[in-house]
Amino acid sequence: MIRITIVPQENENLYSLMVKVELDLRKRNTGTLHRTGKKKKDEDRWFHTSKDGWIKFKRSLGEIVVVTIQSKNPDKEWDLLTAFVGFIYRHFSKQVRTITLDLKD
Repeated sequence: MIRITIVPQENENLYSLMVKVELDLRKRNTGTLHRTGKKKKDEDRWFHTSKDGWIKFKRSLGEIVVVTIQSKNPDKEWDLLTAFVGFIYRHFSKQVRTITLDLKD
């Protein structure tokens, strides 16, 4: 399991932006990360179309987004990690201040 903490730039609501971009990509039938499961306030779960695993994330105080990446095969978690970080970089590089990885269980 990999944990990520994403601190947005001041006055940015990164969680809402992430949800909106995923929804827009899904409506256009593009993208590889898609929402799954029940809608919950301030938390979401996504899956990748070609990689076994899921990405859970939550909005925390100060609009910080806390992410957990899990794969069915722990040796392949890096694959999901690179897909997720790529998504963040492509769509939100101007809205993100820092990304911190915690690689220990």
